[in-house]
This record gives sequence, C-alpha cells and structure tokens, in this order.
Amino acid sequence: AKTVYVPLVHDYEWNPDRNFHVILEPCHRDGRVDGRSNLTTVTVIDTDMAGAFAWSASNNQHWLSSDSHAFLLVERRRNLDQVSYSRIETRDATAEAGTHYQALATTLKWKPSEHAKQVKIMLKPFAEPQNDNPDDKSVRFYVDVKEERRDSDGGGV
Repeated sequence: AKTVYVPLVHDYEWNPDRNFHVILEPCHRDGRVDGRSNLTTVTVIDTDMAGAFAWSASNNQHWLSSDSHAFLLVERRRNLDQVSYSRIETRDATAEAGTHYQALATTLKWKPSEHAKQVKIMLKPFAEPQNDNPDDKSVRFYVDVKEERRDSDGGGV
C-alpha cells in the first residue's frame, strides 16, 4: 500500500466546499499502463470561518432602566475544535450610548470546545423617554456579533 499526498493551499477567505478527483493507474515495472484506473473523489471542506456566532435568544430582550446591566448569551455553533474570535459592538437606535447604556466594542476569544459566553452591557438610569407614542416607554439599541478574523500573528484581518 502506498499513500498519496495532495497538498492544499490554505487561505484566509471563505470558499465553498470543492471536489476534485484523483485517478490512480496501475503500471508495470517498465512504466507501461495496462488501461485500468481507479478514480476517487476528494472533497475539500473550507474551515476558514472559525465560528458561526449567534445570540441564544433571537428575539428582542427587555430590561428596565433601573437594572444595572443587560446580560446576553452568545453561542458559537460550529468549528469548536479551534481558537476563534468574535466582535461584539453596540449600536444606537432610539437609545443613545452614554445616556441610556454604556457603549461596548470588544473582542471575545474562544478557546477550543467553548460554545457560549456571556456579554454584559451596563445600563444607565434615565427618566421616562419622550416618544412619539405616549404608551411606548421603551428605548432600543442593538448589539451586533460577528466573526473577527485573525492572521497567524494574532492581528486582526
């Protein structure tokens, strides 16, 4: 038995999974090929995306302005066998950073086998908001999670 090695080029871009074929043809000691061949299909599975990150609760979450923090749970849903990073950033909507909550922009480092982390956002007490709808006493902000790519030296990509 012989082993055939096919080198693959690693990159830092996501690509769809690809197939290629390896054809083995038996030959005689003198180099003649007898016409029989064996074909195998190899699938290259792209693992450049080191994680699929998502909030554990996909709908809106609610806290009171008197609560000290908003606690969110982010999950990593694939490629748990490697280190990866996710970027967490808050974004204003009707709530304003500094007035209603403390802005957050941070990177989480995920060790192999870690699948969930808690994100804590400081809330600020404030008076009742003046909205267009007097029955709506809420203000809103967004918290985005996305994969952060790192090169081999640990810098952002």
